Amino acid sequence: MKYKSKFSKVTESLPIDEIIKLYVEEKQGSSAIAKQYNCNPDHILDILKSNNILVYKRNNVDKEKIKRLRKEGYTVKKLMEEFKIGRKLIYSILKKEEAQAK
Repeated sequence: MKYKSKFSKVTESLPIDEIIKLYVEEKQGSSAIAKQYNCNPDHILDILKSNNILVYKRNNVDKEKIKRLRKEGYTVKKLMEEFKIGRKLIYSILKKEEAQAK
């Protein structure tokens, strides 16, 4: 299945099913997927939204809960599953916590 965007001819050749799989199942972020397909992350987000995929934003993630659960012994993998977000976002949140503690 291909996606046709009103924003760019670049998105005409993007494989919707593969993009959805990368985002939903493999928990890759829109930026990482966009790099793979040499396009803008906004195109990836547009595809996801137009296919009724819930898009997670950094602002919508309960950062304090992630930090607390990590201190309680949750693995990064478990946090990814719990919050349905990618590894990079988890590490980004945890690195900010470490930097603030110093």
